[in-house]
Amino acid sequence: PPRLVGLVGMPGNNLLVSEGRWQGRYVPALIRAHPFGAQRGAKGQIVLCIDESSPQLSETEGHALFAEDGTLNETAARAAQFMGHLAQQLEATNATALHLLNHGLLESWEPLLPGQETAMPGLFRVSEPRLRNVEDGVLRTLAENGALRLAYAQILSMSLLSSLGKLTLDGLCAKKADLSNLEFIF
Repeated sequence: PPRLVGLVGMPGNNLLVSEGRWQGRYVPALIRAHPFGAQRGAKGQIVLCIDESSPQLSETEGHALFAEDGTLNETAARAAQFMGHLAQQLEATNATALHLLNHGLLESWEPLLPGQETAMPGLFRVSEPRLRNVEDGVLRTLAENGALRLAYAQILSMSLLSSLGKLTLDGLCAKKADLSNLEFIF
């Protein structure tokens, strides 16, 4: 099934991370939630996961994640609630994207950013011509299940690709010019 992803650079080069810090104006929920994550357990329940290697965690500083009785403390309980909600939203979004796939509205897309020698395979985007020509009944179904809104959000996001290309070019120029501060981009 399709999964929505955000394009943030070229393979091996995240253009929105500098010195380990996110540089974008909007911080995606999965990044805000780190070092916490969620996945489905063996019985289908949502399980809170913790990246134990995260520098945000410490065995000597801060607050314990668990109370003495083994229950989650307030911070960890909020994280578990947030991650559970986020996991449900991601599942719903992926199910909505599946509607677009099932109606033949996704097309293969292999973007090539400046300075990149090969395109990035395995990506898909909404086909605007197919969406314009979809039958009324299908259009109504897509509107009712949220897939139409998702399709247009993806189409509108394509305009941001030029910004990503600019960051790529700026990065290539910075390497050549040895600029130490690229804060002016943001």
